[in-house]
Amino acid sequence: MIRARDFLVSHENLYFAVVSDLIEDGRYLCTLRYARSNDGRVQKFDAASADAFLSRHYPRYHHDSKTLDVRLHGITGADIAEVLKPGDAARRLLKSPGADEKSRLARELLEYLLARGVALECLGITGSLLPGFHHPDSDIDVIVYGLGHFMQVRSVIQQLESSDPGVRLTAAMWRDAYQRRGCELDFETFKRHEMRKSNKINWHGTKVDFSCIPEPGDAPSIAYPVVKLPSRRIETTVIDDSNAFSYPSRYGVDHPEISEIIAYTATYTGQAFTGERIEAAGPVERDRNGVLRLIVGTSRAAGGEYVIRCLPSG
Repeated sequence: MIRARDFLVSHENLYFAVVSDLIEDGRYLCTLRYARSNDGRVQKFDAASADAFLSRHYPRYHHDSKTLDVRLHGITGADIAEVLKPGDAARRLLKSPGADEKSRLARELLEYLLARGVALECLGITGSLLPGFHHPDSDIDVIVYGLGHFMQVRSVIQQLESSDPGVRLTAAMWRDAYQRRGCELDFETFKRHEMRKSNKINWHGTKVDFSCIPEPGDAPSIAYPVVKLPSRRIETTVIDDSNAFSYPSRYGVDHPEISEIIAYTATYTGQAFTGERIEAAGPVERDRNGVLRLIVGTSRAAGGEYVIRCLPSG
């Protein structure tokens, strides 16, 4: 079973990250993250450079999704040479972490979580460690499958933060995280939101990001297909944060038209909680039942799209 955050390797040595569990017209919906040349050199892509690279060399991997009403990348089963799964990477690291420092740190982190009751079956390693493209400055990206398991891991992180302030990100790490995101928020607003999420730690000098891939039933289904409508900016109150840390993040809101805000980019994961007043901007989509949702993260940088927690006056 191919799931979000798996990597699909094409016969041309293109590495696509799966972005949705949906399969459309026989294609897995994804985004190009790396390309490896015959001499072993690896090229990493952001959203814009990936689109340009595919347009120039492999336009057949562009996909106009009728289900999501958006252009992204798509790869068929026949195009797949290998599937890289985060859970397999975690088990492999526990058996044999390899000689490099980053793999050793990832193994130690996994062992720390296991020792505190987190099940191995719900853990995975993604990002550059999954295909083996990491370097000394790489982050560690941990996947947690299932929202309940993720909240358990988040509780472990909170306990660790309380007992060891050294696991909190340094000022340089926060600045680096902000620059990598390139989001619509100013740095102080970005940091103010991030510091309360308990989904990042400083693990012996390496930044670790934890993210959740929900299991079936964790979140209510969406009545696809959807149709994109013009962008809007709204102010509203969060009334349901039960899937704030899911992928995608979902916020039920008290608004006369918009029923929910959905965020596909990690910047806005866990961004607001029940009872908080927020401002949000992004395109609106309408599903086949007429339900309206505001979307944040139609691209990784999400230009012009955001969720901001409004601070209480006074």
